[in-house]
Amino acid sequence: MKYAALFFSVVMLLQCLAGCQPATPVETSPNTTEPSTTEFVPETSQHAQILPVAENLYSVAVPVTAEYDSAEDETVIFSYKYQTMHLIHPDRDVADKIIIDFLGRIEDTRAGAEELYDAVKSKDHTSAVFEPSSYQVHYNPMRIDQGVLSLHGHISQTGDSAHSNVQCTSASYDMVTGDTLTLGSILYRADVKDQLCNIVISALEKRTDLNLYDDFRDSVKRRFSRDESQDEDFYFTSSTLNFYFSPYEIAPYSSGTVTVALPYHQLTGIIGDAFFPAEQNNSGGAINVCPFEDAELDKYTQFAEIIVDPGSTKLLLTTDDVVQDIRIQALSWDDDSSAPVDPITIFAANILTSHEAILLDADFHNSKPSFIVSYAIDGVNYDFYLTKEPSTGTVTLTERY
Repeated sequence: MKYAALFFSVVMLLQCLAGCQPATPVETSPNTTEPSTTEFVPETSQHAQILPVAENLYSVAVPVTAEYDSAEDETVIFSYKYQTMHLIHPDRDVADKIIIDFLGRIEDTRAGAEELYDAVKSKDHTSAVFEPSSYQVHYNPMRIDQGVLSLHGHISQTGDSAHSNVQCTSASYDMVTGDTLTLGSILYRADVKDQLCNIVISALEKRTDLNLYDDFRDSVKRRFSRDESQDEDFYFTSSTLNFYFSPYEIAPYSSGTVTVALPYHQLTGIIGDAFFPAEQNNSGGAINVCPFEDAELDKYTQFAEIIVDPGSTKLLLTTDDVVQDIRIQALSWDDDSSAPVDPITIFAANILTSHEAILLDADFHNSKPSFIVSYAIDGVNYDFYLTKEPSTGTVTLTERY
């Protein structure tokens, strides 16, 4: 399996990846609160306790790269899908630090992909029971703002057994320092971990939709007995802190991955103040789409970008006001399905104003929608299909109900 040197080649390009144009650095207010003598100082102690008033654009693009291996007769027998990262951040050093860590995580999956490929290539691909194998890594951006970048996803293998092998994974970063966040670094005090464990157990006890094992409480306690400085098995969203449990861990395989979402209002005094989302300003307007070549580019001071298919159709997503929590999901469709299969998030941004734009370079050959564009206005979420009109060839946004 001849894969490109992903990690080292992309690291050399980090100066370009950190952002299309530099933004004004975030201004922070000094912390005037004196800590008590018993307060636990998180590992990321450089994090400002008061988040910036001005909200800069932060965006992350994690496009998927697919590599295929074929037998001598050109039959595809194996595929490896992974991601790169493009991060818009006012501090280029912080962006570089996050990108390097993320690419290292991707590179760590290569050994597993090669092991699976070695097993596949020794099989008879002409057999009637042969099925191509795949190794896929995907992180969905779950939260991005001036405080936190958090991603959650799966590493999956297919073709080597009767059932797919799926492993949950996550990665969260302090957007002020670029440090990886662990459970130890987000706790308000060291002695609140047991309290957090009890909150998770209480939330699970209320889940009537799950067939939890009788001893699930013991399993949750063991999960929180791990070294908190090494614990990264959680992720943030704009409204919750989430913990997840793999199949068989606290419930049967049929329950899948069990996720416990804790609203932030339950976490006062549990996690550090810096990890609560900042209060958002009012927003309005809508996202518009136009061909890149027709856009008035001098109207925009900064561009975020997501390159899905280089050299394809270039579009510019803009707004005449302010929208928040922008996301772009890539869609796949089964031939006989009227609904998309497993949409994956490939782009997220905290905000878009009339002075900023998102460049999307993608192929729209499919007659069905290829992407979902979503955003929030004053806390209300709106979803749109990004679709190419067959008669005119124009790409438009159509509301998704």
